[in-house]
This record gives sequence, C-alpha cells and structure tokens, in this order.
Amino acid sequence: MNSPWLTSRQLAIVAIFSALWAASEVLIGTLLVMMNVPFRGAIMTSIALGILVAVRKKVPKKGTAVAMAVVVAAIRLIMGGPKILTIAPAVVIEGTLIEAAFLLMPGEMARLNPSRCIGAGILAVTYSFLHSILMVALLAGIKGQQFSVVIEYVGSFRFGLFSIWAALILLISAHALLGAVAGIVSWRLTLRIEDTSR
Repeated sequence: MNSPWLTSRQLAIVAIFSALWAASEVLIGTLLVMMNVPFRGAIMTSIALGILVAVRKKVPKKGTAVAMAVVVAAIRLIMGGPKILTIAPAVVIEGTLIEAAFLLMPGEMARLNPSRCIGAGILAVTYSFLHSILMVALLAGIKGQQFSVVIEYVGSFRFGLFSIWAALILLISAHALLGAVAGIVSWRLTLRIEDTSR
C-alpha cells in the first residue's frame, strides 16, 4: 500500500499555515489595495514566501507550495474583495514559482537552503510586479495601457518612451532585489524560530 503524500501532522501544519496565509491575504492584502500602497504586491508576496519557507522546512514534500497557493486563491475568491480576479491567479502563479525554485535551485533535493529561498524570492516578488502589467495587457489589450502600472509607481515622471522603459527596468530590478532580501530574511527567521523552539 502506498504511503500518503502527507502524514496527519504534516497535513495539520500545511492547513494551519494555509489559513494564516489566507488571513493575511484577506486582511492585509485588502487593506493595502484600498490604501493604494506602492509595492503592495511585493509586500504580500514576501509574507507568502516567509510562510512557505517555514512550511517547507517543517514539511519537506514536493508540491506543498503549489497546493497551499491553490487553497489560498480559492479562499480569496470566496471571500471576494477589490481586484480579486487579478489577485487570485497571482497567488497561484507565485506559489508555483516558489515551488519551482525550491525544486530546481542547486542543493539536496529534499532540503531548503539559502540559495533556494533567495531564488524563490526573486522569482515570486519580481513576478508580483510583472503580473499587474500582464493582467492589464490581457484585460485592456496591448495598446500601451500595461504601462499604467509603471506610471502608477512613478507618478511625477516625465514620460517619453525611453523614460517609461527605464522606469520599467528600474522597478523590475528593485523587485528582484526586494525578493532576494525577502528570501534570505525568510530563511534566517525560519532558522531562528527553529532554534528557539528546541
């Protein structure tokens, strides 16, 4: 008989942290959207990354990040809120990117390491910015409106074609850097929590 993917204890850990992630999305995420806070996607993705790193350290099983992302996106859809039709897909895609980094970055297959956490952060946080541009392009058509996200971040800029592309490159680089920082912070926080719980 095949052993289950997760033990009862591991399933409980995944369920608890999925609920925590969903709560942060509903409460903090909705508040950030309503307040129109810049870099809100990066903030929420960094929170998600910290949760997923903590879970993967306790439950070193393939697919947990994707499974949790699907559950959280479903809860987010049920709860509703502003921009929900763009946020829910972002949660699933970012969870998938984090899972990919956990599996594909160098290191022993079943174990996390700093490079995997940094890679996951760079991929997911950078995508959190690109997702907004992609969704605008899909919903409004590729007619230049996708740059409205860039314009939102750099509202006082003088816009020419070059300045918009320069701002886009700068913002992508900033999100990648934030993702790397979020990855290493998530790794170190997880280690510290483990040390204090022993």
